[in-house]
Amino acid sequence: VVNQLFLMVTPLFVVWYMKSDKKTLFCIEIPKLRYIAGTLITYAGVFCIIMLVSMPMTALFQESTQNMADAFTEIVKQPFIVLVIVVALMPAVGEELLFRGLIFGSLRSRIQVKWAILISALIFGLFHMSLVKFLPTACLGAFLAYIVWRGKSIFLSMMIHFLNNFLSLVAMKYPEESGRILPILAKEMFSVIDICVLAAIGVVCVLAGYIVLNREKRA
Repeated sequence: VVNQLFLMVTPLFVVWYMKSDKKTLFCIEIPKLRYIAGTLITYAGVFCIIMLVSMPMTALFQESTQNMADAFTEIVKQPFIVLVIVVALMPAVGEELLFRGLIFGSLRSRIQVKWAILISALIFGLFHMSLVKFLPTACLGAFLAYIVWRGKSIFLSMMIHFLNNFLSLVAMKYPEESGRILPILAKEMFSVIDICVLAAIGVVCVLAGYIVLNREKRA
């Protein structure tokens, strides 16, 4: 809780101290329905891709994976509503204000957007201080930065960040129930068929979401 409150306060304090334009830096705009739909569709694909990226990382860094699992074993014993607030909601606000607001917002005003997305994503991955989580988290960070830039609203990245953490939380808190609803979440290793299915869904959803996000209204 203390860490997340610090993440919320820090970017706001810096922006206040520097007298920066809060609305522009943080992209504080109500997102259009088209961008919400495109973001959700793309996230479905990104989620599949992240699962595929996570698999070799888990195999390579087994000790880190076990340490992370042990840490969350105690955390998930807390009441579900407490976990939703601390693990899903607070990071969705605080980390987005810092990484997609202050850091990405500052970078994209000084360098090309593609480099701003890449650098902020790498910083986001490093921030989580886990070998097994670095690459998947960086991929997610790149997607979150892209939708903030494309959709012109940090509320889009907050929505996806919350959804991503919430789904992970449910899978950890209720593994048996989650496995029955979506069996692939309960698998430690993927078969060739699983990999092909995830890759296919990932590519299709990312392309479909990209089309929706980049489709301009006709005059």
